[in-house]
Amino acid sequence: MRRHRMTLVACLFAGFFANHAHAQEQQHWLQAGQQRVSASLHKSRKPVTLGGVVVLVAGGESGGWPHSLHALGHHLPDDGWTTLRVDLKIAASSAGPPGNEQLLQQIAAAVEFLRKDGLQDVVLVAAGGVAFQTLQAPKDPRLAQLQGLVLLDIHATEKPPQPVPEFTELNMPILDLLTRYGTGQDAALQRKWLAQQNSMANYQQVRGPAAGPNWNKRRDPVVQRVRGWLRRNWSQG
Repeated sequence: MRRHRMTLVACLFAGFFANHAHAQEQQHWLQAGQQRVSASLHKSRKPVTLGGVVVLVAGGESGGWPHSLHALGHHLPDDGWTTLRVDLKIAASSAGPPGNEQLLQQIAAAVEFLRKDGLQDVVLVAAGGVAFQTLQAPKDPRLAQLQGLVLLDIHATEKPPQPVPEFTELNMPILDLLTRYGTGQDAALQRKWLAQQNSMANYQQVRGPAAGPNWNKRRDPVVQRVRGWLRRNWSQG
């Protein structure tokens, strides 16, 4: 009987914390050009907020990224970061702006949203083809508002993948994270070589495992890498 009571109490606590965590997620709409984009906000759970992290999630991306991207949105607030997960909406229409311009508009809308919330340091997280597109406009003033970039398994949408020499013009901390889901290993080596040639002290390329749907989200290897990188580049002290 006592065991049953303990099980019931444990279930009640689990339900409370699950509902509490769900309540902390706030749904918003961002106005990006002529489009409205859905975004999920998780506020920092530390007394001191270090900044904001925009996590870009694109529909149709394969591999283990969605699991890691969602986990980042949920767990970085434990380290003092407010996260804004943006569900990208890239419309293929000749009447509207090209895809890369739509992406930049949505990044700008997300950064503006966090800035209005009083967050000055904003880091962007992008994966796959979205990460590649982000690097296509390094001089764009909308990217200049960022204080850091986390790029997961960068790859071009065209085949074979092409290197992205333009990224050397970005003057901010960059984490170039490679997992087993990535393609374009030659391009990754070229990015690393270009960073060395241009003395990019703030650039770091790391290889590591990727998480699948059965991983514990808090122990997701991508989450752990990003958390460590953020701690090294931003701290409360």
